[in-house]
Amino acid sequence: MSTGTIAFRAITMKLYPLLLSCLLYIGLPLIPASAQDTLFRFALVTDTHIGAETAAEDLQHTVADINNLPDIAFVIFSGDITEFGSDDELTTAYSIISQLHKPWHIVPGNHDTKWSESGCNSFRKVFGGETFSFRYKGYWFLGTNCGPNMRMGPGQVPRENIVWLEQQLQREPDKTIPLIYINHYPQDTSLNNWYEVLDRLHDRNVKAMLCGHDMPTGHSASKVCQASCAGPTCGQKHR
Repeated sequence: MSTGTIAFRAITMKLYPLLLSCLLYIGLPLIPASAQDTLFRFALVTDTHIGAETAAEDLQHTVADINNLPDIAFVIFSGDITEFGSDDELTTAYSIISQLHKPWHIVPGNHDTKWSESGCNSFRKVFGGETFSFRYKGYWFLGTNCGPNMRMGPGQVPRENIVWLEQQLQREPDKTIPLIYINHYPQDTSLNNWYEVLDRLHDRNVKAMLCGHDMPTGHSASKVCQASCAGPTCGQKHR
C-alpha cells in the first residue's frame, strides 16, 4: 500500500459514544499540481447506532453541523448505522441522513444485518445498495458491505461484494489511480475473509483503508479517528 499523509480534525458536536464525524484532509500527490487541485475535505461518519439512547438526536446534530460546513465535499458513512438493523431503525436513519445537503455514500456494518428482520435485505431496500464506487479529484473511493450475511453470522464481505469489487477493478486497468477503500471492519482477522479484499487490492495504489467497528483505545473523537484508519498493508498478497 502506498503511503501518504492524512490528518484528522474532529467536528465539534455532541457525540454519542460510538459516533464519529471526522474531517479528512487529504493531500496525497497525484501529478504535479497546485495544492488547491489536490487537497479536499470530506466527512467520515461511523457507528451512529440509531435505536440506541440519544443516537437519533446525535445524528441530527451531526447532519446539521456538516450542512453548516461549506467546504466539505461529500460524506461517507462506514457502517453500524443502526443498533439492531430493524426496519424502523433503518427508516429513521435514512430520514435523518437524507437531510444532508451534500452527496453521501454508505455501507452497512455488522449491527445493520446481524439481527435483521428481513434476511439482511432491508438495508439495500432503504438505502438503495450496500456498495459504492465514485471518484473525486482523481481519487477513487470503493466501499463494500462487511456482513454478516445471515442472522447472527460472523463478519464477512459477501461473495457478491467480492465479485462486484473484482468487476470494478477489471474495468479500470490504470493501477496508478489513488484508491481509498471503505469497509465497516478493519481489514484484519476480525473479518472472516479480510484477505480476499487485500488480495484484490494488493497491486493497486491504495492510499487509505477507512473503517469503524473496532475502537479499542476509547471513544474520544481523536482516538476514534485514529482507529478508523486502521488495517494491514495490502502491499503483498495475504493467504
